[in-house]
Amino acid sequence: MSTNSGSRITILFHRLLRTDLLYILIAAGIIRISLAATRSFWGDEASTLHLICLPVTYLLTHFDLWLTMNVFLVVEKIIARCFGEGLITMRLISIVADLGSITAIYYLSGRLFPNMPRYLPAILFAANPHAIDFSATARVYSLFVFLALLML
Repeated sequence: MSTNSGSRITILFHRLLRTDLLYILIAAGIIRISLAATRSFWGDEASTLHLICLPVTYLLTHFDLWLTMNVFLVVEKIIARCFGEGLITMRLISIVADLGSITAIYYLSGRLFPNMPRYLPAILFAANPHAIDFSATARVYSLFVFLALLML
């Protein structure tokens, strides 16, 4: 029985992470992490670092101040407490969300255009300079793109 369940997990893994998608994600991850590690915090990110110092109760009760970022700020606060306020750790949500967007585009393109190779739209998004820039930013932009793609 364990052999059968092991083969099911292997089949599921191969379906979820195809080789071409895996290569795209590795290359995109290296690019995004290297940019996030070398670029210092800028204006909006500095405000994020300031806001995560506020109490969680304040962040979750003042929706009129930030509109969409309250839960994001709480998660950033948790990440900062657990892993520190480093360049990569504060941008971790954006990097993971952007890699999730590449994966979502890969699978959506297969559903929308079954006769076209799935890797082409994924590579185009992975190489998009704006997507790369936003993924290396401690803001909610990449997360919005990922959530919008999940809704499709």
